Amino acid sequence: MEEVKRYIDTKKLAYSMLFAIGALVLPQVFHLAGWVGPTFLPMHIPVILAGFILGKKYGLITGITAPIISTVITGMPIAFPMLPIMVLELGTYGFVAGFLAKETKIPILGALLIAMIMGRVAYAGGFYGLQILLGVEITKNISPISAVITGIPGIIIQILAIPILIKILKTKREA
Repeated sequence: MEEVKRYIDTKKLAYSMLFAIGALVLPQVFHLAGWVGPTFLPMHIPVILAGFILGKKYGLITGITAPIISTVITGMPIAFPMLPIMVLELGTYGFVAGFLAKETKIPILGALLIAMIMGRVAYAGGFYGLQILLGVEITKNISPISAVITGIPGIIIQILAIPILIKILKTKREA
């Protein structure tokens, strides 16, 4: 049991699951308001926050589990082709945000932008990787270019809101 304790911080794992629940609930709130997920990217915010607050391991765990839990409970994202693509994308967001926040001196905004770019690179890798692996063409309306263009409002929200939310959460955590 002592061996497991070295690798798993149960408090951080619990917080990771709270962020994953946030990534499940926030899109539902957006849908109730009539705002579509691919435009406002509400699932991204809790995952990126998890990385910044909890670090790369728990950011990765949050990014992987959030879309899986959401698919099982709500049916969104759809299991194929979006779930594997979003697992790669959100896992990358959480990991990169956590790595940059905890292991570099890059300012929050710079780390956020890098994490967002790397997440979209992972999205593209998943999108094209599935096409190559399965030998089928996936609908163009979820292509990486289409996803970025459609998601511009969400990208702006992330750039404006996440640094503020990080400061608020870190202040509350230290208090």
